[in-house]
Amino acid sequence: MPASEARTLRLLGLIPYLVKNQGATVDEVCEAFGLARKDLLDDIQLIFLCGRPDYDPGDLIDVNIEGDRIYINMADYFSRPLRFTSQELVFLYLAGRALSELAGLREAATFQAALSKLREALLAEERKVLDGAHELLTIEPEHRDQPRLRMLREAIEDGRRVEMEYYSSGRDVITKRRIDPLKLQFAEGNWYLQAWDHRSKERRVFRVDRIRECRMLKTRFNPDDHAARERGEEMPGMGDFSGREVRLRFSPYYANWIMEQGIFSSKRLEEDGSVTCTLYAENFAWLEKELLRYGTDVEILEPPELRKAVLARVNNLLRIYRK
Repeated sequence: MPASEARTLRLLGLIPYLVKNQGATVDEVCEAFGLARKDLLDDIQLIFLCGRPDYDPGDLIDVNIEGDRIYINMADYFSRPLRFTSQELVFLYLAGRALSELAGLREAATFQAALSKLREALLAEERKVLDGAHELLTIEPEHRDQPRLRMLREAIEDGRRVEMEYYSSGRDVITKRRIDPLKLQFAEGNWYLQAWDHRSKERRVFRVDRIRECRMLKTRFNPDDHAARERGEEMPGMGDFSGREVRLRFSPYYANWIMEQGIFSSKRLEEDGSVTCTLYAENFAWLEKELLRYGTDVEILEPPELRKAVLARVNNLLRIYRK
């Protein structure tokens, strides 16, 4: 997490704590938040710049340290617990219900439990309104890969082998494969399938929307027989785990997003908030166009020939606009 975002989250916890615990000592607050004394004092200096619009002096939070005790004023709005209004709860529940009915999310037990708690938070009369809304609203997901996802999910649950035709964007070819499907995962707006590929004799990751044809076979398999499964659940890279290794550095703007995406491997958050990661590609022409989307927010660390190729594409584009 970038340092600025982490500090903002800390302040959002620190201010209500100080409002509730007027006169707490610096050491007590440091212990409560696991902060060094210098970091806490720096945060307190930043609180002076926080407040409500229009940010005139009378709208800013006031913090005083008397002796070693901290007192905070002009921040009473932080003393009220943050609660949803009934209308917000209804809207949130309906949105969550719509999301839960999308293809592939029916097994999200934690999400369903959260929806139940939202419903329980409503008054009896409000729940009646909600039940009435259920009768008026019909949610029918139309995800393009829904039939394929349903079949793959069934194959995973039953331990059944699958035969498919798969388009590899890295090589621009369609291959016929037999796979043992292990896990479905959603990332970057797409569904990915982790599977043991009998063609390459390796654990691979396939984008579901690139599966052209597929059918479930009668042959069964035991997921525990695949030693690769024991090495963790992280997806190895974008598309097939083959081709040349590419090392990238993304700016802090994309850091949180990259860290959440299973399609990148060897992810490491740097001190400046940027993140370095790895992906694999056999066709650099495809990757060159993909990386142009991120502009100056991505740096190609290696290989150098990919960096030169992307730079050449950029120069060609600039020449077109100069004409």
